[in-house]
Amino acid sequence: MLPEVIAQLVVLGIGVAVSPVAVIAAILLLVSPDGRTKASLFVTGWVLALAALGGVAVALEGALGIGDAADPRRVVAVITLVLGVVLLAFGLMRWRGRPAPGDDEPTPAWMTAVNAATPARALGLGSLLAVAKPKNLILTLAAATVIAERAGSAAGSVAALAAYLVIASASVATPLVVAVALRDRAGPVLERWKVSLLAHNKAIMAVVFVAFGLLLVWKGVAGLV
Repeated sequence: MLPEVIAQLVVLGIGVAVSPVAVIAAILLLVSPDGRTKASLFVTGWVLALAALGGVAVALEGALGIGDAADPRRVVAVITLVLGVVLLAFGLMRWRGRPAPGDDEPTPAWMTAVNAATPARALGLGSLLAVAKPKNLILTLAAATVIAERAGSAAGSVAALAAYLVIASASVATPLVVAVALRDRAGPVLERWKVSLLAHNKAIMAVVFVAFGLLLVWKGVAGLV
């Protein structure tokens, strides 16, 4: 059963991993003084925050007896459907707020603050971006629902959550990996990534919100019929 759970978590983890703002923040921290330390703390904060959110949600849903309910499939389907509808609503708002064709995305004020962040603030920023974004919150709650319903044991839940965290954290860790692997050659690569992600951030996020919202709605409806 665990492989089936992880297969479902892969999709949800990818949705969390597609986080352009977090990747941009990681890049900005890397090119600031003491960049690798700050980026490492940023990634640590991201992982710990997601782990805490996911762990609390799994424990809470387990305590509510989702996996032991008379019809757990129906309970999970309702939760999934509600989360999907909320995600779709956010996606449509993002799509309406994207820049018009030919318009430049304004440079966010937070980018200047990230450049001057201390290591402690880098840790806090990683934690904040991991769980304060509606997409990450909703998809992590959806992942917790899958784990609570299907993992079957405490050990299985821990293993499934760990797999989810690896996938959900891959994108924010990638700039740090690239910086370590390429050393002095990493700068131009990271700069190109930053410019591209900044230019298309709202459109990317709108598509991700809508796509994963539709996925959750479909799963919810399928569980109810």
